[in-house]
Amino acid sequence: MSAPAAEPKLTIRVGYQPSSFIHIIAMKKGWFEEEFAKDGIAVRHDLFPVGPPIVESFASGRTDIGYMADQPPIQGRANQIDLKAIALTGSSEKIEGIVVARNSGIHSIKDLRGKKVATSVGSILHQLLLIYLKSEGMTFSDIQLVNLVPADLNSALQSGNVDAVVNGEPYNTAAVQAGYGRLLVDATGYKDVVSLVIARDAFAKAHPDVVARYLKVYARADQWAADHQEEALAILQKATGYKPALLRPLFTEVKRGMGFSPEAVKSVAQTSAFLYDNHIIRRPVDVKDLFDPTYLRLAGIPTP
Repeated sequence: MSAPAAEPKLTIRVGYQPSSFIHIIAMKKGWFEEEFAKDGIAVRHDLFPVGPPIVESFASGRTDIGYMADQPPIQGRANQIDLKAIALTGSSEKIEGIVVARNSGIHSIKDLRGKKVATSVGSILHQLLLIYLKSEGMTFSDIQLVNLVPADLNSALQSGNVDAVVNGEPYNTAAVQAGYGRLLVDATGYKDVVSLVIARDAFAKAHPDVVARYLKVYARADQWAADHQEEALAILQKATGYKPALLRPLFTEVKRGMGFSPEAVKSVAQTSAFLYDNHIIRRPVDVKDLFDPTYLRLAGIPTP
């Protein structure tokens, strides 16, 4: 009878989403375990449908590192949740947008008035919807807002339960290619959507070298995916069930880079101001208090 496995000295609890593709690649390649197992450190991968529940998990101390766009962590900081942005995963104006039912008769943002529009409340998609509406002098009161997780939005659109959705890739291209959806507008000119690696601040401060090593593994996977795109797409197809043609925009339409570029910092600051000005958060959040480049520097990853 074999001896029971030793308890890990430390477990890194990671919250990821179906869209956290570089993390999925590193996970499937076994690179996190390769980096940490020799030191008795375990990595637990917890799948979440969207960003806000990951922030809630930070608040309860059940998650140490997570991936999400900028709105949920800003709301978390506004609610005094112990988290920091420790790296970028990329940004894009091309992979989120409004998809309408093909025969809906909706041909402009103005045409959304009175319609059932679904998105994920509390996520960056929620903010993007409000940006679209405000660009035409409308607010949420001018539509029938439906709250669904990203994975359920296409089903609602296909079944006719909603007239339009605000979602991201690969869901948008899937709806268009299946024939029941039509892309109305992406985020170009509306919002450069920035995605972040978030850490529970107390965990990161207690284990700075571990967090830096974690970022090194992520950087390895990011570079590998760039250099081996077809193999990366094959891994993701197996993991997600989506064909490479649907996943490719996540490689071709995303500006990569883990360092806090001035453009990304500006975009996140705009999100913070937007959320405060529209009463989505009750107190302003200074992005200088959100970003912590300490772990990028420890990992030797360039950051402006």
